[in-house]
Amino acid sequence: MRRPRSIRWRLTVWYSAFLLGTLIVSGVGIYLSVSHVLLDNFADQVEQEAKLAQASVSTSNGVLILDQATLREFDDHDHFIRLITNTGKVVVDTSDPEDEAPLLKLDDHHDDSVFEWVEIDGESFGIAAVPVMAGDAIVGRVEVGGIEASTLLLDDPPAD
Repeated sequence: MRRPRSIRWRLTVWYSAFLLGTLIVSGVGIYLSVSHVLLDNFADQVEQEAKLAQASVSTSNGVLILDQATLREFDDHDHFIRLITNTGKVVVDTSDPEDEAPLLKLDDHHDDSVFEWVEIDGESFGIAAVPVMAGDAIVGRVEVGGIEASTLLLDDPPAD
């Protein structure tokens, strides 16, 4: 016949299970909150890049022109910039044609920045759109996209 476990053993198991549960719940909570903060910071960074790029847009005879220095900043796989007229014509696009990053759908009277997450070939891109104004009229928009950092860390481990 089995002898019942001692009270010390049962309390040890109970406290260990309680501690394990507390650590799991705390860990999940910390992970989710830090993840949320990092994604918000990334979204803010992409929106700021779009606003900076917006400042480098000029118009000449009704044609939108993007500064060459700004174009060089976005000439890599991880970031892209688009300059789009209010009629939907893409003037500049540095995105990878293979990625097929979609244009954001905005209404004609949208005079504030917009941010959206887009999944492209298994990578999460954040795309921010900022209107280009000429006086009081919206003449186009700048879209800036960037790959989310955790996707980069998982796909491209640092070389030794």
